[in-house]
Amino acid sequence: MKKTVWLVLSCLMVVSLILVSCGGDEDTNGTTKPDGTTSDKPQYGGTITVREAVDPQCCDSFANKMMMGGLVLWWSHEQLLKFDWARGPAGTGEFTNLAVASPEAQMGGELVESVEKPDPETWILHIRQGVHYQQPDTEAGDLVGGREMTADDVAWVYERNVHSPDGAIQVLQPRCAAAFTIEKTGPWEVTFTTPVQPITAQWWVIEGGGYGYMYPPEIVQTYGDLNDWHTAVGTGPWILEDWVPATSVTMSRNPNYWGENPVGPGKGDQLPYADGVKRLVIPDASTALASLRTGKIDFYGPTTYDQFEELRSSAPDLEYLEYLSDGFGNAHAFNLRLDDPTKPWTLNENGKKVRQALMLAVDYDTIVRDYFSGKAEKDTVLVNRNFTGVGYKPLSSMSQSVQELYSYNPEKAKQLLIDAGYPDGFKTDVLVPSAPTDMADQCAIVKNMWAEIGVELNIVPIEGSMLTPMVTRSFDWDDMFYGTFSGGTVGSFGFSLYTYFGYYRGDNRPQFASRTDPDGTPDPIIEAAFAKTQDNIYVNWPAAYKAVEEIRPYLIENAFKIPFPQPYSYNFWWPWMKNTYGQGQVAFFLKYYWVDQALKTEMGY
Repeated sequence: MKKTVWLVLSCLMVVSLILVSCGGDEDTNGTTKPDGTTSDKPQYGGTITVREAVDPQCCDSFANKMMMGGLVLWWSHEQLLKFDWARGPAGTGEFTNLAVASPEAQMGGELVESVEKPDPETWILHIRQGVHYQQPDTEAGDLVGGREMTADDVAWVYERNVHSPDGAIQVLQPRCAAAFTIEKTGPWEVTFTTPVQPITAQWWVIEGGGYGYMYPPEIVQTYGDLNDWHTAVGTGPWILEDWVPATSVTMSRNPNYWGENPVGPGKGDQLPYADGVKRLVIPDASTALASLRTGKIDFYGPTTYDQFEELRSSAPDLEYLEYLSDGFGNAHAFNLRLDDPTKPWTLNENGKKVRQALMLAVDYDTIVRDYFSGKAEKDTVLVNRNFTGVGYKPLSSMSQSVQELYSYNPEKAKQLLIDAGYPDGFKTDVLVPSAPTDMADQCAIVKNMWAEIGVELNIVPIEGSMLTPMVTRSFDWDDMFYGTFSGGTVGSFGFSLYTYFGYYRGDNRPQFASRTDPDGTPDPIIEAAFAKTQDNIYVNWPAAYKAVEEIRPYLIENAFKIPFPQPYSYNFWWPWMKNTYGQGQVAFFLKYYWVDQALKTEMGY
């Protein structure tokens, strides 16, 4: 089978794909015919089986003050806007669907047909007509009756989503939510106004942020909320049939789904192609790898280079994608509690010396070479190389004093600690998720390096489900924590946080340093850069991106966070999964994938 390696680095929103052929003449995007030729025409049928590393939670993000619903309902429910499949690898190739370097990539219509933006604050949404709610064989399905979704529904649902006191947005972006308005302005038109942080509103509310979706108002009016999965009725391609906690989620094809394939040999086909999706909860990585090798699951990833090498050896028929992600999943950093003036790293000149000492004591090049086998990038503060031309300024173009912070210099680090008043170093704790264990391993590497300058790091593992609310809601943590809420960008939606500087300022709860939220002192340089981006978003994007480029050296030099190198990621899938370009098991892409059942049988699975 032909193997495909794509190193994805978005540059001005253009996909850079490096294709490496490893022999064979078969077209892995085609279907093998009896005469040996291939066809690209998609087929219906089969089941897509994926792995969930943790048990999905359910269900109502707008009644629980948590981003929960997307974990279950995101697969059966839909957002207003999403990735534009026609402008990704299957179509024009403008976007990778993996690394998004512009809000434009996120403005493909899903339940919205089109968007008008007369100014940055105004969103005139033209609601898609002909979208009907699902008709599951349940009491809730009978209640809704498969009726058409309306503009009134959108206005009602988003009024609840945004302004419910128990909604996740009230925790994540309270000021943005308070200023947000929703109004039905036409038979099929709803207008949103976002006078506070409009690009933040685009990600957290209008697109859904991975948890905001449409549902029939009568579900909430009848049952009180969405927390009982048996009442799930969405508009999506998959109907939620069964959920066995800690075991599986079963979904079937929605036969009345509104969507059609917009591009390629299957253009005009009704979606989805597969008969259903099975989500198996497999926490243990070794068990999951065994399930992949034996064909029990169709996808695996993102994973590490070590697992990449093992799978290339043990299952050479697997297709794979190598890429640098936007950063949410694996651009880790030591996040410092900066709002406590008693900490060695506090926000004054001596604190800056301590923070710089901590960076200088990390041997970044050795970590990249030895721990990540050369498959990592060390420059990930705010944005990484995916954002070249749209916010990323290479480290090599910055001043020597900034570049020096990534060079291992324990002697200078010791002197900085002496100058800051810590000649004997200090002791500190770091909270780290107990799983995956590689995060604790990474902390251990830094612990040994910091020990060389007299900094004693105590690693405190804590269950992720406990750590997340501690650092995003209660702020009940003391010294530092290590995690994905880092200097890197957030998932495929990095643009919204990097132009908002969400980890360095403002009322964004993942802004863990408490620099300005809500009682901290704003950093005037960061605030000026933020003002420049806000003056130019949707109006003059190059100027907004320039502000991001200009602030990066300042963020690095001040070492507000101590970054760890970001590794490349690897997605695997079996050749019988067609029309996938390495995006993996992202919920809203599965409807475009199809199963080559004949090839699966031919391969012995």
